[in-house]
Amino acid sequence: FELNNQLQGSSNNISLRSQLEQIDFSRGNPVEKTLRAWPELLSLQRGTIDNLLTLEYRPDRPLQLNFVSNSKDINGVYNSSELSAVNLEFDARINGEDLRAAIGRLSIHAINPGIPLNAISINGANYRASTSQPLSGTLEWQSIYAQLLNGHIYSGAHSIQLDRDNQVLVEVDSLELEELMRVYPTDGLEGNGAISGRIPLTVNLDGISIDQGRLAANQPGQLSFRSPQLNQMARSNPGLQILNQALEDFHFKVLTTDLSFEKNGKLTLAMRLVIEGIPIVLRP
Repeated sequence: FELNNQLQGSSNNISLRSQLEQIDFSRGNPVEKTLRAWPELLSLQRGTIDNLLTLEYRPDRPLQLNFVSNSKDINGVYNSSELSAVNLEFDARINGEDLRAAIGRLSIHAINPGIPLNAISINGANYRASTSQPLSGTLEWQSIYAQLLNGHIYSGAHSIQLDRDNQVLVEVDSLELEELMRVYPTDGLEGNGAISGRIPLTVNLDGISIDQGRLAANQPGQLSFRSPQLNQMARSNPGLQILNQALEDFHFKVLTTDLSFEKNGKLTLAMRLVIEGIPIVLRP
């Protein structure tokens, strides 16, 4: 690190202004080499960051500390998830036991934790906690937006406690079925159409999970399912033969998808569709 420090003080007042020289991660990561607490799963290759720390102490007042950070076009990898063009304006303040942090701007061009997310933006995010329990505070935001599977997802204003389970509702609009099956393929299954719905998230310090999410097709679409096992059974069963022929190329009237996501990264999808009033269920 290279710090430019200005220190002024007397017996009644001490003030410090510490400016960290800009870090260019394309030339290396001095933060990772210096701090023992650096996350070992995080690797940064490009982008810059500027930091400013100011501190003021008076015997008759609580310690006041302000930290401002500005990150531009950060690129890297976190736990095998690619990060692209992360921009962050961050302001944290400590006044005695009171800890507050605000995100003036957070945008991410792309992140891929197994399913690609693009054009991510978080607005109006704030965090409040005590310095004695910094991870047990309240996080709130005005909106979260991201593009997903050629559609988008959105979460409106929420407030959550990090030290407990929190329910966050995510609105899903016009995800493309064809793109979903490309990212999470099922042998023999293809289709097109757009799906929307709502996904309830459970959020805490351990991560994010989904239970009983539900998506549905915006309008009728087309699916194709080709199965060697079904072909084999259909040879001796006229009823299955008709069904098999229909499944190879048909237009559905109703399509719903139940989904769950575990904290270990396992995603489970279960699809239900209706053709001319005949329900069919497909599970992984």
